[in-house]
Amino acid sequence: MDYYKLYILLSFAIGAVGLLLGGLNFLLSENNIGKAEKLCRNYKFGVVIWFACLIWCIPHTEVIIFKSLVPYLWYIAVVIAILSYFYLDYLMARAFAGSLIIGGYYILHSTFDYHSQMAVLLSIVAWLIGIAGIVFSAKPSYLRDLLRVSARNKRVKILVSIVISVFSLLLVGNGILELMK
Repeated sequence: MDYYKLYILLSFAIGAVGLLLGGLNFLLSENNIGKAEKLCRNYKFGVVIWFACLIWCIPHTEVIIFKSLVPYLWYIAVVIAILSYFYLDYLMARAFAGSLIIGGYYILHSTFDYHSQMAVLLSIVAWLIGIAGIVFSAKPSYLRDLLRVSARNKRVKILVSIVISVFSLLLVGNGILELMK
């Protein structure tokens, strides 16, 4: 597998998802906040993202876990995903937080590993993304609260949308610069 091409692809993919989320945040209003709040607690969509995050973690886990457990990591991921479906509240918010943490780590690691021209700027973005993920994973209801505030306060909505969009455009710009190397 060519990890450099994966890095470029994920720069575009994470940037595109971020632009989508920034646009959706901008469209929040008092009329549609109920749907956004329900999404934070969605189990079906949440378990898919949760399982994707667990799968993404498996190669990183293999080097730090007991060798006798390595063949069972896929089974453990499936069991954890099933248990989280039944026992975790705010599963979508937790899965989103996990994806922010993993995405922030991946951006930080890859920009320095592949000597990105935007490494310093993207490291700041990665740290902020990771910190947001840690906050949302510690208190998943904060994501719901942020959506509520964005729906009610126009300035917060614009600020959150701009921050998400700028971060996303930096990632897309990084993908373009990497393609031009």
